[in-house]
Amino acid sequence: MKDEITLNGKRVDTRSFDIEGINRCDYPDFVDAYIASASFEDGTELTSNELDQLNNENSHLASIIVYEERMFI
Repeated sequence: MKDEITLNGKRVDTRSFDIEGINRCDYPDFVDAYIASASFEDGTELTSNELDQLNNENSHLASIIVYEERMFI
C-alpha cells in the first residue's frame, strides 16, 4: 500500500478507511471491496464524490488493504 495518498492536494488518513464489500469467496482478489468512508488528515470526512474519486484513482487499494490486513478472516 502507498504510504501517502493525496486527493485534490490534501493528504488522506489511511487509518480512517472503512472497507466494505468484502466477499471471502473472492479470495485473494477481493474485487468487490471498496473504501466506503475515509477522512483527510485534518479530520474532514471525504464527500461521496471524493470517495468515488479515491476509489477510481486507486482501484486496487481496498483489495490490497483487505488482503494485507487479513480483514477476510
